[in-house]
Amino acid sequence: MQAVEWNTFFDAVAGAMRFRMDAVEMPQELRPIFVEDFPRQREGAGFDTSLDVILWSVDASGMAPTSNKGDRIPNGIQLRGVRPSPTKAGYVLETWGWWELITARFTVYAKSNARVNELTSWFHRTMMVSAFGYRLFQARGVSYFKFLERQRDELSTEYGQDLYRTHLLYQARLDLRDEYEAKVLESVALNLGMTAGGPVSTFEVDSDGHRTAN
Repeated sequence: MQAVEWNTFFDAVAGAMRFRMDAVEMPQELRPIFVEDFPRQREGAGFDTSLDVILWSVDASGMAPTSNKGDRIPNGIQLRGVRPSPTKAGYVLETWGWWELITARFTVYAKSNARVNELTSWFHRTMMVSAFGYRLFQARGVSYFKFLERQRDELSTEYGQDLYRTHLLYQARLDLRDEYEAKVLESVALNLGMTAGGPVSTFEVDSDGHRTAN
């Protein structure tokens, strides 16, 4: 299964939205804007409130459990694989990874509460069908997905105009990875002997664990 980062998870959500909108041939003027920050006007310093907006954000994230009961949570990262460096002799590429359980928040904005409800219903169905029907998120590396809750509707004035909004929260397990270059330890010379007298044996251990006596 491929790695998935925070940003690639939200890219997958954007792709799922486009897929659903294209499938029903939704007109461009009815398509919501899916962004991280509320869009601004092209001219001037104000916010563009002319279109429907869905904002995404990370509400929380932490190390994900690795047991079915959820009681085994790693403290650190794990070595996932080692392969020879394609460009440097005597070096390997180590892949280190860990799982995180992310709580993703999606905030739906519109000029009326009715439109917020319409968009929220459409977006939620898109998320559930994409996750469990088409398995689009699983194809991008998300191994666990869960709907948490829809929070209460609100009237917001934070963008200079009365806008209605609501929040949807989901959980997803992300597979984060990083690759590092490491030098191969070619051999180690060891001296073994009695603490008080006796012979001393010397041998070398190579990177494959083979021992050679001197």
